[in-house]
Amino acid sequence: MFRRAFACVIAAAAPSAALAADWETGISGFFNLGLAFADRAGAKGDLGIFRDGEAHLNARLAADNGLVFRARIEIEAHTTGDQIDENWASVSGPFGTLVIGGADTALNEHGGVGVVYPTGDYINYYDALVRSTPGSPGVFMGKDDSLGIRYFHTIGGLTAGASWQPRVGADGAADSNDPVFAANDQFALGASYRGEVSGVGFALGGGWLRNDGERQHHIGVELSAGGYTVAGFYNREDPDGASPDDFARYGIGAAYLTGPWHVGGGYTHTNGMNGMGDQALLHVGASYALAPGVTARAAVQYGEDDANVDGVGGFAWLNLRF
Repeated sequence: MFRRAFACVIAAAAPSAALAADWETGISGFFNLGLAFADRAGAKGDLGIFRDGEAHLNARLAADNGLVFRARIEIEAHTTGDQIDENWASVSGPFGTLVIGGADTALNEHGGVGVVYPTGDYINYYDALVRSTPGSPGVFMGKDDSLGIRYFHTIGGLTAGASWQPRVGADGAADSNDPVFAANDQFALGASYRGEVSGVGFALGGGWLRNDGERQHHIGVELSAGGYTVAGFYNREDPDGASPDDFARYGIGAAYLTGPWHVGGGYTHTNGMNGMGDQALLHVGASYALAPGVTARAAVQYGEDDANVDGVGGFAWLNLRF
């Protein structure tokens, strides 16, 4: 009797074990490690140590019926109030891709065209904080990583998507497993098209985002040939009833990629930045591939604004990707 029951349990569990074996799982991530400095007018210049990183848990299943399932959890490599960054699962097929969880908006993910930054990040001259290049939808467009749903589809060189996040900030330190219902809904659209004509590559993209306090738009263009890339963008933020934060931003940039080297820079101008008046930023940087997954980078930024604050910031670091 016991042997028959045990055999039934094993037989019932066997299909699940076989299915589990079809999943591909792994760990990826990155670490940025180096030195940073900031020298702002009216303040003492300082030199500091910089580090930032994440570990990413990844899973993927390609089913026999053509569907592809993925799951991803991003864990911060340092203690923070929001220890888990993006966390989502998706299903893809001929119909496109559906993503549910804490992830970027459709504008950030699919419309961020026109911003050149060979080194990725820089040190702000006015607060010595690590920032992405000005104008990048990753820092300009809405509140990313909130719990929501996103759909996108790619046809040829065109990728377009839409996202809805019922409550901005729901996927933070106070997150729970409870359903998230509408509060300050955030909607976003994003699209980009990439192609090539007579050896010249081009990209055009942008999108729109809205939540209770923000109305945002972005458009950008890129041209590339022979290792050179030039780009430009314009984006606009128009919060409801918050005129100090009503601003427009435009920028141009260029980069050159040859062998292990990637060098470039850009200029960004912001009208009415957070009550400080106009702000101008100039950044230049370079990166060098030392080994597979290891890149040495350096970047310098100069900035000034109508509040009579100007200065220089920068850093040199190693980017480790695994």
